[in-house]
Amino acid sequence: MSLDRPVVLIVDRDADTRDRVGRWLEDAGLDVVACPGPTAPEFTCIGSRDGHCQLAQEADLIVLDLWLDSDAAMVGTRAWNLVRFYRSWDKPLVVMSDRHDDVAEWVEDLPVAAVDWPPDRRDLVETIRVMSKA
Repeated sequence: MSLDRPVVLIVDRDADTRDRVGRWLEDAGLDVVACPGPTAPEFTCIGSRDGHCQLAQEADLIVLDLWLDSDAAMVGTRAWNLVRFYRSWDKPLVVMSDRHDDVAEWVEDLPVAAVDWPPDRRDLVETIRVMSKA
C-alpha cells in the first residue's frame, strides 16, 4: 500500500455504481480508478489475455462486483476468473455480491473479503480499511 493515498480499483459494470462507490472512497481519503470490466463484443478482459493490467498493477486494493457484463452474457472473462487473476498479484481484494454461496466457493482458499450487494457505504469503507492493513 502506498503511504500517501492508497489507490483502489473499482471493477463494476454499472457506471452509476462505479461513480457512487468512487465518491465514497474518495471521501474516505482514497484515490480511485474505475473499470467496467469485460465488455462487448468479446467480453474478454485485456489483462486476462496477456497477464498484464495497468489499472490493477497500479492499484493497492481492488473492489470487484461479482456480476459483470461477461457473467450476464455467459461468455468471455467472468468475475470468478478475475478473482483468481487479481489475487495472483497478491493484492487485497474486496468482492461485492448477493450470491454468498458463489463467493464462498470462489474464494475459499484466497484472502478475499466480501460485502453484500448493494454495498453499504460504511461497510465497504471499513472493509477496505481492514483489508488495506492486512
